[in-house]
Amino acid sequence: MSSPETDRAYRGLSADERRKDRRSRLVRAAVKLYGARGYANVGVRAICAEAGLTERYFYEAFENGEALAIASFEGIARVLFDNLETAILPHSAPRARLRAALSAWFGLVAAYPDEARFFLKDLDGVSPALEEVRRAVFHRFVALFGRIVGAEPGGSLLEVGAIGGVLEMAVVWMRGGLRIPVDTVVADAERLCSFAFQPQEVRS
Repeated sequence: MSSPETDRAYRGLSADERRKDRRSRLVRAAVKLYGARGYANVGVRAICAEAGLTERYFYEAFENGEALAIASFEGIARVLFDNLETAILPHSAPRARLRAALSAWFGLVAAYPDEARFFLKDLDGVSPALEEVRRAVFHRFVALFGRIVGAEPGGSLLEVGAIGGVLEMAVVWMRGGLRIPVDTVVADAERLCSFAFQPQEVRS
């Protein structure tokens, strides 16, 4: 049972709210540093320093650095899918839905470079658990684009390749300093997806 001391509010926040706030600060700090330096080059101390917290609070929130990386990746994925779902809501035609989703995706890459670098950075071999999360997110990405255009569920190799291409386009675009106009990038990605996804209405 919690004591009155642990439940009392501090500066308007309960103990539980403060724990959630510290966890969010750690995730934000991790995403920023992972994006800038790469996962392998960022340790717990650096993340705590960036978040303005001691290591005690890190281990209160996460078992280890791997757990934080997974939480950070999953958090970015949630925001991504929420934005994509919102972007396609006003549209009914497959082509318009595809264009809206791609515009939202590349818009997020440009607006949130730290998150995008971490999300897109090569994390192969970091850990089996993180790799499993990445695979699940990627296949969800493929399934979402298939649903957007009314394709049969399952994801053909062509569709998987197209989404891999869309992700790689974002990597190359960022590497080049985002100098290519977003509309041009979206148009190129749309052409790529149009050849990969059914139905025929989307292909041209």
